[in-house]
Amino acid sequence: MTSEKPGGSCLYEFGKETALPFDIATDGHVNLLTKFDDWRKSQPDKSAFIFLVSEKEIPLTYGELWLLARQAAAYYREHLQLSEQPLALLLYPWSPEFIISLLACLMANIIPVPSSVPLRRDQAKRMEGIINDSGAEIILTSESGSEIIGNAAKSYGVPVLAADWMTDRPLQMAPEKLYYPEKKTSSGESVAFIQYTSGSTGNPKGIVVTDGNLTANLRCIEKAFNLSDKTTHVSWLPFFHDMGLVGSVFGTLWCGGTAVMMSPESFVRRPWKWLQAISEYKADVSGGPNFAYDLCVKRVQPEHLHDLDLSSWKVAFNGAEPVRKTTLDNFSKMFAQVNFFGGSFTPCYGLAEATLMVSSSAVGSAPVVAHLDADALENNIFLPTGEENSIRVRDVVSSGRVENDSIVIVEPAQKTILPDRVVGEIWVSSDSVAAGYWKGDDRQNKDFCCHLDASDRAYLRTGDIGVISEGEIYVIGRSGEVIIQHGRNIYPGDVEEIISASVSNIASRATAAIQLHSDADRVIVVQEISKRSLNDSEFVNIAYNIKNISARDLGLYLDEVILVPSGTIPKTTSGKIQRNQLAQNIIYKNCDILYRLISSRRPGNDDRVKS
Repeated sequence: MTSEKPGGSCLYEFGKETALPFDIATDGHVNLLTKFDDWRKSQPDKSAFIFLVSEKEIPLTYGELWLLARQAAAYYREHLQLSEQPLALLLYPWSPEFIISLLACLMANIIPVPSSVPLRRDQAKRMEGIINDSGAEIILTSESGSEIIGNAAKSYGVPVLAADWMTDRPLQMAPEKLYYPEKKTSSGESVAFIQYTSGSTGNPKGIVVTDGNLTANLRCIEKAFNLSDKTTHVSWLPFFHDMGLVGSVFGTLWCGGTAVMMSPESFVRRPWKWLQAISEYKADVSGGPNFAYDLCVKRVQPEHLHDLDLSSWKVAFNGAEPVRKTTLDNFSKMFAQVNFFGGSFTPCYGLAEATLMVSSSAVGSAPVVAHLDADALENNIFLPTGEENSIRVRDVVSSGRVENDSIVIVEPAQKTILPDRVVGEIWVSSDSVAAGYWKGDDRQNKDFCCHLDASDRAYLRTGDIGVISEGEIYVIGRSGEVIIQHGRNIYPGDVEEIISASVSNIASRATAAIQLHSDADRVIVVQEISKRSLNDSEFVNIAYNIKNISARDLGLYLDEVILVPSGTIPKTTSGKIQRNQLAQNIIYKNCDILYRLISSRRPGNDDRVKS
């Protein structure tokens, strides 16, 4: 790859300390900006980020990034008519400009609200909802971002500032006007940013992450992954997503390492480029949810493995709920030939309401996997069995050790802690737990401050289902998505994994199992398929195959099997299926249906409906 420096005729010469005539007053509180300040002083010429763009690399050093962010912060405060602590919506295509603007907001006492550029109608609707909910005073974007937003931004009723801070247009700003709010870092109570949820289980909500929340979580990540200024991290994760924002961007600046960044679109188109970047830069940390590893297994070809060496990869984190054993096994088996060590897999658990990380398995040790009796699990009992690879055995992967009582399994109606090996709802108590939802009232924020009986300790009610056994936390699913049939608790992930593995030769990977509680509790499997080379009779065979597999392997009788085109099942940016949105799309007929099999649940009485 060739190397390019940022466009560079900024007003101040990089690395000249005289351009910064003041220091940061911390009053003893260490946060992201004070850590960043330390690193830019001690290693100004070290690359904080290296952006991979069209076979070129664009490095951005700690010193350069600091000055660019300071100039942007000064511009925001000098030229924008904003309130004392305004909200700014960061609406950037993947680019260094996002990171510069993000840090500038933190420096200028502007609360950043990171989000994605709306490329589709549903994204535009979500964006409008975020603007209305947040009350953002301005949209910050780049020149290319403004072209994408276009006239649609006018309907938002919010002004747009498009600026490319890395271009050759200098900011005419005197050094004494470089802005930094006095005592911005004096405590952990100020708002660092607002993270809107992905909407996998409902409407997006703005989570208020304070300075203290962010600091606590970055320390947690640093300890869990053994991060340091020697760390090299490769990331394709979206900047506006909590895993990419906190883990990749903020985590790098906190620890003083280097992050090699590739765009999410580049990864999806050519996933082998992710592995090649890990190999070339000898990265020790990188990861993503299940689908990232699954995509590599599916798309990487033998010719992509030439000169690939993954021996440096020590922390291959997987942040999914739940982490799939088949994902770990398939990836390890395929890439062992290029020196990937299966023990590098580091399953972890987190959510935006807790800033990011809640727990993580130990670095360097093989993931802990439990083989459970499926019947017992459906009755909320964690019962290990000696069997493996059996239809009635469920493999669950631990997401790490539980320290003291920071994570508990609760019976939410009774607000009591459940004993080990009993499945319940996961509650979390830590300094990383966010302050609540933006503009949320007591009713909306009640899940952030739950109390057990006879306890003053506050917990976050996560809505995730899990179990603790021998000090390990296992995440099994979401409480609102559990399929209940004849008194059995069946987890959609189990249904989806078994079905997608059985139809993978003719269908895409995307399978979704949902229960429509508004329609007689009907159980439905939605399967994406490729229309190429398939005729009507093959549609029938696929639908019946899914129905029979569900009944035979899971004892789950399906009311409907719906075949849809590839790309129909809505997902978050981290690959989570948006089951509530999918249910709404089906109810209100907002998706294309290739074939629909409706069953009466009695063998021989099926009514096939072709759409």
